[in-house]
Amino acid sequence: MTRRGFTLVELVVVIGLSGLIFVVVSGLTVSLLTVGTKNRHQQTLEQARDDVTSDISNIVKWREGILAWDNNRLQVGDVVYEKSGDRFLKNGVSLLGENVVVTEMGIENYSALEDYPSLIVGLKIESRVLPQVKDEIKLVVSRRKTTIETDL
Repeated sequence: MTRRGFTLVELVVVIGLSGLIFVVVSGLTVSLLTVGTKNRHQQTLEQARDDVTSDISNIVKWREGILAWDNNRLQVGDVVYEKSGDRFLKNGVSLLGENVVVTEMGIENYSALEDYPSLIVGLKIESRVLPQVKDEIKLVVSRRKTTIETDL
């Protein structure tokens, strides 16, 4: 008598091993996709941090006019930065984009001279899509006054 086909035990073992391999492969795939998504959102926050740092630093250092602030608002001449809800605005236009949320803003003056204020501007930001991706901006800016003296 020749044996044809597989026994029920052999089929169950093959199905079980196939299922185990499928679970391991799908778990690795999901893990890789999650890491990739998290990295993209982290890069978005880093770009937003760099943009805000550059913009505020240049405006505070070189823009002429009144320098005024409170916890959620910074005014330098005709330029106004403010936290409005979960947005960070420059003259009413979002500076951070749609996928970045501002959770906290603070401004402190730590200068000894009133004519040359130095401020610490702090922002806590996070991804709108992936809230566990967060970053913090601590920016120290000083107003510079440049004068050129000549002996003529």
